[in-house]
Amino acid sequence: MKFRYIISAIALFGILAITGCADNKVGGDLSNIQVSASYVSIPQNMGEYSSGGSANIKVSATSSWSFKAEEIPSWLTVSPTSGSTGETTVTFTAGKTYNSQSVTLKIYADKNQQYVVVNQPVGDGSAAASTVAEINAGPDGKKFQVTGAFVQLVNDTYGNWYLEDNTGKLYIYGTLDKAGQTKNFKSLGLEVGDVVTVEGPKTTYNGTVELVDVTVVKVVKSLLKLDTTAVAIPKAGGKAFVGATVKGSDLHVDGLPEWLQFLGNDSGMLVFNASENPAGNRSANLSITSGTSTVTLQVNQEGSIIECSIDKWLAAPEDATLYKLTGVITKIDNASYGNIYIKDATGEAYLYGVLLNGEAKSWSKIGAKVGDIITVITNRTSYSGSPQGKNAEYVEHKVVKDITAAEFNALADDADTWYRLTGKVTNGTADPSHKFDLATYGNFDLVDESGDVYVYGLTTGWGGPSKAVAQLGLKADDILTIIAHKGSYKGASQATSAFYVSHTPADDNTPEIEGKAVITDAELPVAYPTEEATFTLGGGKYYLLNVANFGTGIQFKKDGSYLANKDSFGEIKTITITGHASKTFYNGNLKVYAGTSEKPGEVEITSTYTEGNNFATYDLSNGNFTYFKIINASSYAVYLEKIEVEMK
Repeated sequence: MKFRYIISAIALFGILAITGCADNKVGGDLSNIQVSASYVSIPQNMGEYSSGGSANIKVSATSSWSFKAEEIPSWLTVSPTSGSTGETTVTFTAGKTYNSQSVTLKIYADKNQQYVVVNQPVGDGSAAASTVAEINAGPDGKKFQVTGAFVQLVNDTYGNWYLEDNTGKLYIYGTLDKAGQTKNFKSLGLEVGDVVTVEGPKTTYNGTVELVDVTVVKVVKSLLKLDTTAVAIPKAGGKAFVGATVKGSDLHVDGLPEWLQFLGNDSGMLVFNASENPAGNRSANLSITSGTSTVTLQVNQEGSIIECSIDKWLAAPEDATLYKLTGVITKIDNASYGNIYIKDATGEAYLYGVLLNGEAKSWSKIGAKVGDIITVITNRTSYSGSPQGKNAEYVEHKVVKDITAAEFNALADDADTWYRLTGKVTNGTADPSHKFDLATYGNFDLVDESGDVYVYGLTTGWGGPSKAVAQLGLKADDILTIIAHKGSYKGASQATSAFYVSHTPADDNTPEIEGKAVITDAELPVAYPTEEATFTLGGGKYYLLNVANFGTGIQFKKDGSYLANKDSFGEIKTITITGHASKTFYNGNLKVYAGTSEKPGEVEITSTYTEGNNFATYDLSNGNFTYFKIINASSYAVYLEKIEVEMK
């Protein structure tokens, strides 16, 4: 264990012997450079560690001299690193350390080299013998020695593996061979089950405690060896057999769940039995011990995938059980990884990553957008106490198309395609066959600028019950968004299989003649209107062209998209545009025009903008402007949080 320190002492003795026989000239007899001391020790201060400090020597020279920067280790600071003729004080400074450190430096003066040894001792230099728990609680940078079982191999080139004792498990990141070299782990012959003593410095990486580039001090070969580290049992249940070499006199298994039994060692085969699995996938991590040797075995059992509503998933325990969830995509948090929210009639679920065939960052290949109906398979986990499905596997999605009432009525019946409609809930059209019922079934007319669609039955959301529309609290004149199939009855068009998405109460639909109108992404279409269309936003009517909500706020497509008010709310004082928090705001990409008639294009308003802000304000108070138009003529898409229109 201490060979390295013996070697260092011998080297040091040699240096001191040389400098000590120099005709009493200080620091060695060189014609052009001498040092007051050729051995420097940084104060230790504490038994367990050195808190650091400084030590000085004097350099006397008749010519210029210097240290080479590449020869000075990172733990040591030398000042100054060069000088000229005369006497110079050189200071060596080191910080806190838990491990002894030493370096032999050279001072170069013309063709001569003067040697200086800088040492920072800690105790006797040996690593502390510790448990895994003590290492976890100890400081980073300190060298530890630990003994435990080799329980899992991660990388057999560098020697990354897990060591376990009776206080916990520790990750070993890198193992040196007998010559102290890396990337030669196989030469050590270590196997799962061996009891190994190692020493090395502790570090913490992304919350994981590690010993790095350890030296193997001692190995006690395993009394127990398994042919595999994992075994599977079908969901119908049954036995699993694991080949084992058992050299010890006893054998016991820890970590058995209720559904799994250990039946014993039958002629070198460990036998396990599992009952039928009526739920989702499950697994058990077992610890198997014989004498001083311990190995781990994972037993996996396939389960059924439980198809359920989101409220039942939210209430489920956190385990390996898999659930099949379907809902409408309400928000996309990350368009690379597919971090999304989905909603059905019972609640909303957050999915932290959606995978296509197990591939991360594959959301773009799926092609789903806000408003589409998606099906995934995921377990139930959480983050900071909030439920989430992590790395959900994509199953399918149904594209939902935005459409006007007139376009919808012109379609052929189609029970496979979903359409999204927004309009005013209306009682009393010219057709007496159109019933009005917001108490039980949900029968009514939905009216937009292009016409009306008769809705025959409305559920409370995806997967929601029928005859429960009263739960939604709808009333006449509410602005309602639904998703439905195109159907008909006796030749008359109607929306069938319709379910609720969102609505704005009628009380909130009256335009503000005085005050402020606020436009957000809440009622925007989820696909660009490629031809000018009229939408109700924040209670007012607006013309849109290539403006939509894909999940990142109000999105203006490049090269000419625009939004303009159709309703006059009175004279406008200011318009404030706020950029989306997830995007960089570039003032000037949008142009604002004002006038006294629809879609003005002559008077451009200049913004008041402070560099670094994510909003710009346009002052319209100098004119009697009642209409505005916001246009993106730039070559980049623009993303906004909101548009605020303040009246005089």
